[in-house]
Amino acid sequence: MALAWNTGMTSIASADSTSNYSAVRFSGSGAAPGVATADDFVEGTAAVQSKLQGNGWNSAVLFDYYTANGSTVLNLTTTGNEVLAGWFRYGLVSQTLTVASGGMYLLVQSSSETGTSVPTVWSEWYLGGSDFYPVSPNGWYFFALDTRKTVSATGGGGASLSTVRRIGIGIRNIASGVSNKGEPFYLDAMWYGRPNYRVTGDGSTVAAWSDFITHSGTTQVNGLIQDIGGAYHVRCGIQFGNAAQSATTTFLDATGKQMIFKRVRYYQGGLVDALNYSDYYTVQGVGAASFRTSITFGSVVGTGDDRQGVLGGAMRAEDSNVTWDVDFQTDKTDLSAVKLYGLDIVGAQGGVLLDNNSGGTETTLASVAFVNCGLVDPGTTGGGAEMLNFAVIDPLGATNNRGLRLRSGHNIKQGSFITSGSPTTQTMTYLDESPGAPLTITSDALSFFGDYSSATIYQGEATGTGTYEDNYASSNNDGSQAMYSGSVTRVAQTFTASGGTVYGARFQLSKTGSPTGNVTVSLYATSGGAPTGAALASGTFPAASLTGSLADYDIEFAAGVGYLTTTSVVYALAVEFSGGDVSNAVNVGWDTSSPSHGGTGYTYNGSWSSSANDVGFGAHNSIVILSATNGSNPDDSEFTATASTPALVAAVTSVPVQITVQEADGTKVSGAQCSVFVGGVEVMNTDSNGSGIASSTYGGSTPTTGDWRVRKSSPGDTKYYPASGSESIASGTGMSITVVVRPDPNNNS
Repeated sequence: MALAWNTGMTSIASADSTSNYSAVRFSGSGAAPGVATADDFVEGTAAVQSKLQGNGWNSAVLFDYYTANGSTVLNLTTTGNEVLAGWFRYGLVSQTLTVASGGMYLLVQSSSETGTSVPTVWSEWYLGGSDFYPVSPNGWYFFALDTRKTVSATGGGGASLSTVRRIGIGIRNIASGVSNKGEPFYLDAMWYGRPNYRVTGDGSTVAAWSDFITHSGTTQVNGLIQDIGGAYHVRCGIQFGNAAQSATTTFLDATGKQMIFKRVRYYQGGLVDALNYSDYYTVQGVGAASFRTSITFGSVVGTGDDRQGVLGGAMRAEDSNVTWDVDFQTDKTDLSAVKLYGLDIVGAQGGVLLDNNSGGTETTLASVAFVNCGLVDPGTTGGGAEMLNFAVIDPLGATNNRGLRLRSGHNIKQGSFITSGSPTTQTMTYLDESPGAPLTITSDALSFFGDYSSATIYQGEATGTGTYEDNYASSNNDGSQAMYSGSVTRVAQTFTASGGTVYGARFQLSKTGSPTGNVTVSLYATSGGAPTGAALASGTFPAASLTGSLADYDIEFAAGVGYLTTTSVVYALAVEFSGGDVSNAVNVGWDTSSPSHGGTGYTYNGSWSSSANDVGFGAHNSIVILSATNGSNPDDSEFTATASTPALVAAVTSVPVQITVQEADGTKVSGAQCSVFVGGVEVMNTDSNGSGIASSTYGGSTPTTGDWRVRKSSPGDTKYYPASGSESIASGTGMSITVVVRPDPNNNS
């Protein structure tokens, strides 16, 4: 057995003889051109040759598909038939008209003329001319054009693409000085279809890129994949496997080859794209339920999270006008493995779809760079594809140029997100899950590089719909209250809670002048209806980030820590700015004309005073928490939430918290209950293991103080006096202490 191949293209004619070929002349004088068989060819055993030259000539060589196929027309409007491709060569390029004047063209005829009779109903697409002749090796021009593209010229109203009779290539010569020697025009094989190069395995033979180039460049010479000196020009999709395969398909290539998806152009008011790339420029894996497909690019070195990929090569677009994509997700259940090691994926603006087969890590990426790609979706099965030591660079695709879809429970570590500033709109990560209360997404060694100060380049975008504990829409606001030192410094709105957790607030804010310092949002208890006491929770952001126009700002409480409210209890959400002056102030939007919220607005100028106005606000009770570990550096101020009811996003850096329990002689104590509290909130409660160690992580603001407690008094075990104390939880390193406990002789009697 051997590998099986399919290109998605059907032969129109091989040009191995002159049967059903004719030369026609639309204009010019002199002897009419004829056709002959030439031994200068690309595909098969011969080509058709003709003397398509003369002063002011417009002539063409046409193949009579209708006659050759038993009086059957070719329907190019059938889905899957749209692309025409083939080979031609012309030895007098400098003596043709320019491409804008149709120097070389593809002609499709639907009228009934045959032989040397000039077509009366036809369409042309201008392929080249004296100023544009993109040749392949040995001077041959491989053309590929989607006939759904706008025609360059027509005759008789234009050809009916559903009833095509003849197809060929034409030449328009300059008016004078055309050489009359020889027969410099050659037309070789032509095809129609949708170009998609598919390899199907035999259960044992391993396919590689060299097999693709051998089949395309030697076996068929179909022009779809061309070797350009070690790299490959590709004018088709690539498919590994087949839904109807009766044996497994295996692809493995670790030669570092570059596959370049070629841009193909023709003239229609200018040089424009000749192919609808997104319809067929796809790299995909397909298999059958009993005979799956395995795909491996490159090889891997190292172990665990230190694995690195090498020699996966590259798949790239020739330029940004070429849209292509990768899909190893749609048929994931029929893919036994997808391993991408040391691979550059460049310009896949249609996106990259990945996933596991059944919950394992069948799909693994190591040292993969996604450059100018659309959304990279790792999938969800078993947490989705495992991604290690990868880079997302300047994403470029649909909707906000999103980079990597990041979900809870993922298998993604050690990634770099890099922006150069171009394109000018980028969102490096895409968070689309419903946020809940809260939704935690691990950011394990995920680092952001570049300048994110632009209002259009973000570290991430959250699109999940959030919820409010209470809300008075900003659209109610028709005025504002200024806050600055020596005047009103706080504005608040009371509300009655329904027992949810409040993680932050929305206020409509603007600035006057150039205020500096921080704006603070806080949740307060109330007494007699007014805010009272110290803030129950608060968060800040810089006043300088405001603009001169009122806009909604969603501010999370510090470290993403929420406050659990009590049902039917009245609380107040406040916004505060105590710096600046009358010329450098922060303004808060509120409703002065028809306030209708059930709570009360308040201002603070040394004491709280009620107002007849209601403040537009939102008490957020949903949040996305990015739990940053191992050097991750997400900044929640560089994330944007775009849902109509947005969720808050908080980047929280977790640090380790560890207690080692032992006796005075160093004997480790297992089973001791170890607890750590920060500000009265429990952040660890676990028993020491066989090595005497209890550990957890803390995701709040650091540095801070942790109050710890250790006790062991379980029946049947050695009992110890309780121990307690306080220790600093440092930024970066956290807390690690050793607690020496003493046996309690009274409880051990």
